[in-house]
Amino acid sequence: MRMKKNIAAFFFLVSVLFLFSCAGEPLPKSKRRYAGVWTAPGFFLSISREGYVDYKRVKGSGRVKVRGPIRRYEGNDLIVGIAFFTTRFRISSPPRYSKGRWRMTVDGVELTRK
Repeated sequence: MRMKKNIAAFFFLVSVLFLFSCAGEPLPKSKRRYAGVWTAPGFFLSISREGYVDYKRVKGSGRVKVRGPIRRYEGNDLIVGIAFFTTRFRISSPPRYSKGRWRMTVDGVELTRK
């Protein structure tokens, strides 16, 4: 009986740790311009102020979807994911206002904010 309680306690602890590792990192003041819905043909990127990303990209016959919390920032780049499963969004040109629209270049694609 004691062994079952120890196993249950262990799995409970692992579950709690996993849930806490899923929490997003809210956008700091220096990154608040990143928030919004960014699009280009075949490209959709939504970044919330709470630190969550929803990404969809269609390239040829391939499709990629990523949803998850922002884990950290490295320069202009966003690292998104849960635990060991992360994706880097390479931001070569951070959000800027140009020609009457907000623009940002992610993974080599220029996006505009809706």
